[in-house]
Amino acid sequence: MTFTHFNPYKRDEVQKSSTNITYSEPFNDSYWQRTVYDIWSNNEWKPNALVLNYPSKACSMMKLNRGEAFAKVFKQDASGGCLIPRGTYYVANQDPRMALFPKMPYGKYRCLFTNGLPWRKGCMACAYVEMDLIPK
Repeated sequence: MTFTHFNPYKRDEVQKSSTNITYSEPFNDSYWQRTVYDIWSNNEWKPNALVLNYPSKACSMMKLNRGEAFAKVFKQDASGGCLIPRGTYYVANQDPRMALFPKMPYGKYRCLFTNGLPWRKGCMACAYVEMDLIPK
């Protein structure tokens, strides 16, 4: 995943993200999803600063959070059911903000994103990201 460069002279300008997403199996509402954010404070990571846990309907939650960007990337109507067929999808210059995501205090964060199927042991997809959030 890549982001556009931050311009300190245009602090209100939204950074855009680009990446590709590959699904080897169809992704639907039978998946669970968990995202855990840790924050850096006092020279150590403080675990579980924010935990987003969706025990089911991971596809619908992604669709609800991403809205128009979801419809554009996966070429689906925003009002129907949620099924992403297997394949590779390209995300180019998208606004990374999410509709239902809470505002977070500025600082250094690390994020572990996992998802999978309830009847399979372990996760099927995971991503680890470190980021710096700065005030407006």
